[in-house]
Amino acid sequence: MGGGWDAEKLTCETPTYLRGVELQKADLTGARLQGAGLWEAQLQGADLRYAQLQGAKLILAQLQGDLMGAQLQGAELYGAELQGAFLMGAQLRGADLSSAQLKGAELYGAELQGADLRGAQLKGAYLRGAQFGGANLSRANFTDAEYLDRAHFHDPDTSLFAWAWADKPPIGLPEGVEIELCVYDGIIHRRSKRPTPCIPPDPAK
Repeated sequence: MGGGWDAEKLTCETPTYLRGVELQKADLTGARLQGAGLWEAQLQGADLRYAQLQGAKLILAQLQGDLMGAQLQGAELYGAELQGAFLMGAQLRGADLSSAQLKGAELYGAELQGADLRGAQLKGAYLRGAQFGGANLSRANFTDAEYLDRAHFHDPDTSLFAWAWADKPPIGLPEGVEIELCVYDGIIHRRSKRPTPCIPPDPAK
């Protein structure tokens, strides 16, 4: 479902619209749903291993299931419910996970480079090997997350660190985790976009 996927632009020419669809406990292993409109979809307990969901609209969707290896690059997951979801090796580069609920989620080896995690709840999430380089972590909550010391907050391919707005730093990150803090200017900046350049706060202030 959903054709004409452009991997470079993260867009789909002919998306499928399935708003509010009820697919609890469905077997969707490897399903091709690139660019699909799945707003508020009910996918609790669904098997979405290796599903092709690049650019899918999963806003406020219920996704408490198995998403191992799922392809979610550029997906819109604003406010999605992913508590306890199994996201081992999931591809989430450039995804919008702002305000997503990821409490207790298994993110071993997940790729979240460049993702928008503003306000995401990652309390108690398992983060060993997770990749956060270039991700926006403004007000993301990492309280009691496991293996934060084994997660990666720098992307060697782009040389980008994870970052946050200086007035909205992430919660629960230990001091040893290095990210960039950028000063926000409401006239020229958008909260969802990394500023160029990233101007750090003045330590004297």
